[in-house]
Amino acid sequence: MSAAITSQIANTDDFYPNGIQPGEKEKITPWVFREAEFADLGCVERWPDESTEFKEFFHLFNSYVSEANLFDTTEPDLLQAYYPESQCRDLNKTEPGLLEDLIGRIETITLPRKSWKYSTRDTFAGLMVLQGLALRTLIDTIYRQLKMTALEPRLHFPVSNQKQTYFIGGQKYTARPDYSVTIRLENQHFPILSFTGWFPGQTWNGFLGETLAIMLGQLASNIQFGLRDQEIFVLGFYKRQRAKRMGTKKRERRKGDA
Repeated sequence: MSAAITSQIANTDDFYPNGIQPGEKEKITPWVFREAEFADLGCVERWPDESTEFKEFFHLFNSYVSEANLFDTTEPDLLQAYYPESQCRDLNKTEPGLLEDLIGRIETITLPRKSWKYSTRDTFAGLMVLQGLALRTLIDTIYRQLKMTALEPRLHFPVSNQKQTYFIGGQKYTARPDYSVTIRLENQHFPILSFTGWFPGQTWNGFLGETLAIMLGQLASNIQFGLRDQEIFVLGFYKRQRAKRMGTKKRERRKGDA
């Protein structure tokens, strides 16, 4: 199966829920971004003891950047160290060589029969686990900062990677996200947010194909519960970038539906 996909850069304000209070927004803004527009690898060492929220996420993220060789430790200039391909110093622009040549372009992908089956992916198993742990830590921290742990249904962060199977045109497909966030309904766990990672050598096209496979797997897993309308969220890294993908499925109303 093939699909055409376009991408866009979202405004950071769009990530905050509607109606969020200023105090709540501050709670989920990491300390480093209250002080600066740019977070470097040394920000964890400078993190104040009285504001430790999100520190562990940045520790894991920096470890991922280093393990994936996305940071030049020999370069004294921080921007050049993070973006060695770039001569642009304007932080309000997307750096060349990262995403600006991809955004807005139509990408035709082939849906993988098994989302995790790439020739070199297993070589970077440790890197994939590291990304999953970083994203899990990020969402768990936001969840606790907003004091939502006492609300129902509660979020769960299962350690095991659950496979999700679906069929298109009589063909079987299987998706396996790198960790996920689930809720428990009627003694079953349903994913509401899936994580996906990037490994060296994976192209933007391959990354999009894996992402779409995981989104369809999440949709298939939840549709059995009879949910009418669904928004499908997938969160992951592509090189140094954090990418959020969303898809919407509307169930057609039939005669007799409320």
